[in-house]
Amino acid sequence: MPRNIDVSSKDYDALVSVDAKDFYIETFTIKTGQGVILRGTPLGVETATGKLLACDSTNSDGSEAIFAIASKDVDTTAVDVISPVYVEGCFNSDKVLWQGTDTVATHKINARKVGIYFNKSI
Repeated sequence: MPRNIDVSSKDYDALVSVDAKDFYIETFTIKTGQGVILRGTPLGVETATGKLLACDSTNSDGSEAIFAIASKDVDTTAVDVISPVYVEGCFNSDKVLWQGTDTVATHKINARKVGIYFNKSI
């Protein structure tokens, strides 16, 4: 179901691109032991557990491919966290929090396969 975003809100941080397609949110488990995952962090699926990890192209556990984007800050230091994540939509490439040396270019093709798009918001 499409969600609308109120850009007049003081909480609007320009992560979600309001000039493009709708975005969708689903709830998934974000795996423990990653510290604080910040809103805007790309997430991949660890194949062995089905849980989400910060997406990093140097991983080889399934989480090297983008699957979702964190919709809020979550603290995974001590426990798994069930959290809503963006699973589809268009996002401001300047606001996405990539891991390591990853960039939009690193993930753009795989992102499109799962309904995630990037642009630069004006």
